[in-house]
Amino acid sequence: MHTFIRRTFVWTIVCAGTAVAAVVVLAPYLSQLLFGSRDNARLLTGVALCLAVMILQHTLISLFNALRLFRVVSAMNFVQSILFASLALGLLSLDASVSSILIGYSAGCLVASLGALIWAWPALNGVDRPKTDCLNQSSGRG
Repeated sequence: MHTFIRRTFVWTIVCAGTAVAAVVVLAPYLSQLLFGSRDNARLLTGVALCLAVMILQHTLISLFNALRLFRVVSAMNFVQSILFASLALGLLSLDASVSSILIGYSAGCLVASLGALIWAWPALNGVDRPKTDCLNQSSGRG
């Protein structure tokens, strides 16, 4: 199980990094496509960072659900919702823009994800580690 989780996280990081890098590199072109001008390329960089945080949160939710840590998932969703609402409203009162919403959502997701990781760390360390390398073990049949 430990090897599977490690490999899954490595591939998730590789794919997420590729997607985020693509959005950042192609931000001017995507801005032209989505908004009709290249003026919002900086906003798409914020969207790319929000994407990275969302991928982290959804990966952790899937992992915690698979490990049957439903209390962690419930707390994570609750904290994210409260933080998003309060941060976004606070930022919107200072600057009514889409960036305020992105920052509020990203911060809520990030804080909830990091908090859930800290809370669930003992359970994650308890995941069975293989005693031997099963791929290199012979089946014993002759």
